[in-house]
Amino acid sequence: MNFSSLDPAQIKALVDSKSLLSNHLGALHELGAVRGSMYWRKSNGQEYLIKEISGLPGKSLGRRSPDTEAIKTAFESRKKELKERESGLRFALERQQKINRVLGVGHCPQTLVELCSALDRHGLFQRFMVIGTNAMHGYEPLAGVKFQDDLLATLDVDLLWDSRNRVQLLDLFKKEPEKSAPRNFLDFLKTVDPSFQLDSDVDHRAVNKNGFMVDLVRPRARSFVDEPLDQVSSDNDISPAKIFDMHWLLSAPSLDSFCISSTGKIARMRCVDPRAFVLHKNWISSQANRDPEKKRRDFFQAKAVHELITELLPQFQQDTPEMDFMPSFPSKVKSKAGKAGMKF
Repeated sequence: MNFSSLDPAQIKALVDSKSLLSNHLGALHELGAVRGSMYWRKSNGQEYLIKEISGLPGKSLGRRSPDTEAIKTAFESRKKELKERESGLRFALERQQKINRVLGVGHCPQTLVELCSALDRHGLFQRFMVIGTNAMHGYEPLAGVKFQDDLLATLDVDLLWDSRNRVQLLDLFKKEPEKSAPRNFLDFLKTVDPSFQLDSDVDHRAVNKNGFMVDLVRPRARSFVDEPLDQVSSDNDISPAKIFDMHWLLSAPSLDSFCISSTGKIARMRCVDPRAFVLHKNWISSQANRDPEKKRRDFFQAKAVHELITELLPQFQQDTPEMDFMPSFPSKVKSKAGKAGMKF
């Protein structure tokens, strides 16, 4: 068996964690709508209501009057209420994380959880998708299981950048007004762990002090016209690797799941659909230029996720003919999976 079921106490902790995380993220989103502060500023003998957000010039909301006083009172009251709600939910989530750790609910790498949390925090959740081995951590909570550790052992995470709308990578970091906001992707990784540095051998990878690697990839465009610009702010930034078959994964359905580390911390994770994972892993396991050890591991991972789908995830089983699902994948890829016994 490639996975083991969680016990009832672990399942309850899993459900509670997901609920608390969802509520806390909702509270953070609401709190973000009342960022900054309001205060009175004197000018030419008059007082004006100013709204200021860190990193941006203050904006006048009008001369002092009963209306502007009501605006200021409502803003401060709402902000106080939302801060108290966020604080309470954060405390409950931290308490739940301690329970998760004691019960051994998760075994996801801590750096991966921190990375997923940072993507959420910086509004990048929909822009990047976890693929490769670590995507399997996103499938475990759906079925209340843990994959065997030897299937998941890795020191890197592959992040697929959704470059289909031709937004430049650097532009993703221009929307945050705070002066401390990251200026580029490497800066963003340093908010997860300040020790992240560019790999000395490949420019699509960053490595932290513990040897954990983040590989940034994107699809190789089918034509020059469709090719987005990989603009970076300086030489000291990551340049995504362009891989042809990544458009198979990017055009397949994505899965919004979550992951839990061995310390109990939880974060949302956007990963590739498990059926697409099976098709892609099985395909690359047969490629002649693939490292033999990686090919064997790819095949075993494909078999493990296929087993999980057929036994515990009926929502991913197909009602359509085998060749009609996952239209982004060529028929030869789906046929190869079928011949290996990986049908849905």
